[in-house]
Amino acid sequence: ESRASLEIGRGADCSVKISGPKLAVDKAREALAEILHLDAKCTRMVKVPAEIADVVVGRDKLRKLETAHGVNLVRMDRKEDSDVVGVKVRGDDADVAETVAKINEAVERERRVEEVLQVETQHVGMLLGKQGSTINAIQRETGASLDMRKKSDEGSSTQPVVVRGNRASVEKALAALEAVLQYKASCRETMPIEPAMMPLLIGKGGEEINRIRTTTGAAIDAGREGEKPVFKLRGTEAAVAAAQQAISEAIEANRRVGDSEVLPWDCIDVLVGTDGAGIRQLEAEHNVQLELPGCNLASDMPCSGTFLTIATSIGVRGRKKHVDAAIGAIRRISQQHMRELLELSDEDARLLASLCLDSEQLLSELSERSAVDIDFQPLQNTVIFRGEAALEARGEILQLLAQERPVEQPLECQPTHIELLMLADGEA
Repeated sequence: ESRASLEIGRGADCSVKISGPKLAVDKAREALAEILHLDAKCTRMVKVPAEIADVVVGRDKLRKLETAHGVNLVRMDRKEDSDVVGVKVRGDDADVAETVAKINEAVERERRVEEVLQVETQHVGMLLGKQGSTINAIQRETGASLDMRKKSDEGSSTQPVVVRGNRASVEKALAALEAVLQYKASCRETMPIEPAMMPLLIGKGGEEINRIRTTTGAAIDAGREGEKPVFKLRGTEAAVAAAQQAISEAIEANRRVGDSEVLPWDCIDVLVGTDGAGIRQLEAEHNVQLELPGCNLASDMPCSGTFLTIATSIGVRGRKKHVDAAIGAIRRISQQHMRELLELSDEDARLLASLCLDSEQLLSELSERSAVDIDFQPLQNTVIFRGEAALEARGEILQLLAQERPVEQPLECQPTHIELLMLADGEA
């Protein structure tokens, strides 16, 4: 616009040489002074710690500050022996003051801080999590770094955890640590546990107790009061109450009980399996003891005992949670192999046989559609259905027979109507 030429210095030369007619040079100089705030009323220098300079006064951050506050910002080169980076701010007094305040706020926000949290030795494993999953998740989610230090004293009952990062990330990390450790919990309770139950409630590798911790949000420690094992619970009142309930339910689920289930005679062959393989598989999968009528676990031949009466149930023994799961499996087997018998009259049996002759795929298509085995025995006038949808398949057969069964229905007509129906040869 000024028709002047500009030559920008390189390296340490920070000058701009303006060449051209005097009027053009003056105009170019005014434009540059306005853009660069060379004639600014106020100039201030802000010092930013070198370790966070790129975060606070990186190129993009400087441009945003210039646009937002109408100032000129120049980031100075860092001196070799200096731990700060200078930023020159030029502009009107108010704009410069506001920009400097923003930079100082960012410095304070991003300044690296360090906090030390003393963690009780018994809680170190809980804080680390399986293969470091808990502590790694806290670092990932908060942006802070957590350093688990060794005990300063061999006799110490605590271990220091150093938390580093900017103020915001450190505060988030400390809050996350408190959520796990619950050292500032408002509610604390002690729950006595039967010695035999303690290993079951902790579970393999702490799996069961960690599940309860996760689902309830309470911190739970295993300890002793005198000779009795106890669980020490910390957290909010709601979390502690939920943990007590969950532990009570787990105790109940791990008690040894005996129960029974209606014996599914329709599919006893499937349940028992070849040489008792089905029974042994159920016992292995659910860690229970199954007792069929006339036999028990010590019997090598299921159902080899003497039956004094017709038995109606199968016994299931073991821990309650395993017993419940095994009974559920038996019910599913019974449902999947449900047997339904349909007894037909002679007429319906002949009709169904006729329909099967007319359409050879009739029963096979129904069987495939409903996932039910269908066995039609015309000489015995019966149809046997086996499968989870046996009742539905039985209903389809009955509906089909009702639709195809021959019927007679008289229709009352006037003489004139009959005459209309008669043909010349006297046939209708």
